[in-house]
Amino acid sequence: AISTSVELLRLLGREATLAIFTGQYRRPRLENRIVLFADLVGSTSLAERLGELGFHEFLSDVSYDLSRPIESHGGDVHRYVGDAIIVTWSTKNPKSYEHSVACAKEMPRALKNKTDDYISRYGQEARIRVALHCGPVAAGEIGTWKKEIALLGDTMNTTARIESAAREFGADVVVSDAVRELLPDEATHTLSQLADYKARGKTDQLTLWTISE
Repeated sequence: AISTSVELLRLLGREATLAIFTGQYRRPRLENRIVLFADLVGSTSLAERLGELGFHEFLSDVSYDLSRPIESHGGDVHRYVGDAIIVTWSTKNPKSYEHSVACAKEMPRALKNKTDDYISRYGQEARIRVALHCGPVAAGEIGTWKKEIALLGDTMNTTARIESAAREFGADVVVSDAVRELLPDEATHTLSQLADYKARGKTDQLTLWTISE
């Protein structure tokens, strides 16, 4: 029973496993969350060169190397979407904002530290773009035979737009003004403001920040 529970936890993740046992998401509920999108850079050409199985191995290595900063900063992997990872934090802990920024900063560094390994095995380094935002999401179960916890709403859509902004700005990490405003002063010193960004489908321009060393 213990072994099965551990495997279920690893397969579904902490969030979905707890939801199954507690039933807390049988009815959708509104929650405030910090949301991080991490997207692989150059995935299309990489997939063509490595082939399906080789690309799968590449993504597996990337997810493994990113698991340490995510776990060490208390993030919960919501789901994998193709070559992207969605990580969330509850805002009930005020320090989650600092933890999420620290995680966003460490994730590209974790892959950079393994550059030699990736080049040796795949002939190419691994790079990601990271977008960080926060706000209300509708969280609830979707599906019957195969259930998952879906997070829906403007916060999720805006985080995706911020990831697109990171691509246009050529930045490894982009943080929304909503996250920055909730950071303690000492945690904002490494943030540099980007030009205002007009995201597709958004009326107002987004005020965005990147992390400078």
